[in-house]
Amino acid sequence: MLRRWFAIAALATTVIAVGAQTASASSTQVSRFKTIDAPYAKADATWTTALERLTAKSTVADLSKPSLAFVPTMKTFDTALGKIGFSGKTGTDVATVIKLNGELIADIDSIKSVTGFVAEFSALSPKYFAVQTSLAKDLGIAAAYVQV
Repeated sequence: MLRRWFAIAALATTVIAVGAQTASASSTQVSRFKTIDAPYAKADATWTTALERLTAKSTVADLSKPSLAFVPTMKTFDTALGKIGFSGKTGTDVATVIKLNGELIADIDSIKSVTGFVAEFSALSPKYFAVQTSLAKDLGIAAAYVQV
């Protein structure tokens, strides 16, 4: 059950889109974003895989270990993302990503039960999906290449 839910949530946060869109960010900003997003996406994939392996018998420790390992990557990503210098709508979308990551970090730091974390994470997932789609449009790249 948990594995199925996390697989659905992971799929929901990865949007497959084809083709470039009209960007509001400069090519330098897009390049800097791609540079910081690549290692973040790799760490996120590792974290998501660990979550997908959880079962109904998984413990808080089983959930906390991969989640807490992912927190430093989120913090590094957020710091670098904030330094790119996006403005306007793109800046607003970036601020939303950083805010959502802060909420996720707070959820990870206070995991008391697997089901509680699932509920908190499921509340954030649609917000991540929306900002991922919007940020991809801002950057003029396919949403599949934007991992936030």
